[in-house]
Amino acid sequence: MKLRDEGKILNIGVCNFSGEQITEASKYAEIVSLQPHYSLLERSIESDQQKICVDKGIGIISYGSLGAGMLTGKYSKPPQFKKGDARSFFYRFFKPKYWDRVSAVVGKVREIADAHNASPGHVAISWILSRQGIAAAIVGARSGEQIKDNIAGADLVLTKDEITSLDAVSTGIYDTA
Repeated sequence: MKLRDEGKILNIGVCNFSGEQITEASKYAEIVSLQPHYSLLERSIESDQQKICVDKGIGIISYGSLGAGMLTGKYSKPPQFKKGDARSFFYRFFKPKYWDRVSAVVGKVREIADAHNASPGHVAISWILSRQGIAAAIVGARSGEQIKDNIAGADLVLTKDEITSLDAVSTGIYDTA
């Protein structure tokens, strides 16, 4: 690739590419990372992008790993956001029709967090980091304390049974709603 040879870029990463787009882009240059929306509440990359990335050695750097705060246990009822707030249209898990299923996921996250004397966010981060192909998880923070707390999530190691339990409750949230 000309720009790489000229030293203008070091690596190429893509964001929100479908499996088909990753495969096509890989024909022209080495792709080193995919940045998709991925969490216990948004698992659509598991249908094809994740497998393609693993097969091609492309690292996955998830964003939305804490589900816009949902997986931290921040919300106990469907929130009302101001007009134009991305949470009102970008994140389907805030929609009332999915609330019961999403709440079940958050409940399981809290249960596992309590067993580890950890925060729900730690469980969500640990789950992401346990997934095949994940190189890193992007998590938001509004303070230094939140940054420190999020980093602690990388230290938590979930058991296979806990991961299986989280997988079971978070798979198919949107299938029949």
